[in-house]
Amino acid sequence: MKEESSVSFPPQSPTDASSPKEPLGVLIVEDDQEIRDMVSLMVRKMGHQVYTAATGKEALARLHEHRPDIVLLDIMMPEMDGYEFLRQYRRRIRSAISTSSSPLQEARSKTK
Repeated sequence: MKEESSVSFPPQSPTDASSPKEPLGVLIVEDDQEIRDMVSLMVRKMGHQVYTAATGKEALARLHEHRPDIVLLDIMMPEMDGYEFLRQYRRRIRSAISTSSSPLQEARSKTK
């Protein structure tokens, strides 16, 4: 994983009223490793604990190991898409944010 020197996210200060008192547990579910690594880096630099999964099935296993506060979830994934993941575990997670990298993939394909 390459770290970009131009990206800087300072850790949250405990004195900042808007920051949580403890780091959040964030599960990042993304099949594109480049995107997963980039998002993981940004979330870690904000001072949070990161757990990752490349597929919906792998994410289900992570939920048995950890209890994340937030799930950042890609919708379009092989094996199990984000919708099915949410259907199976919507009661076990507090917050989920769905993402889709299709515009990014489309831009990549146009530049190759």
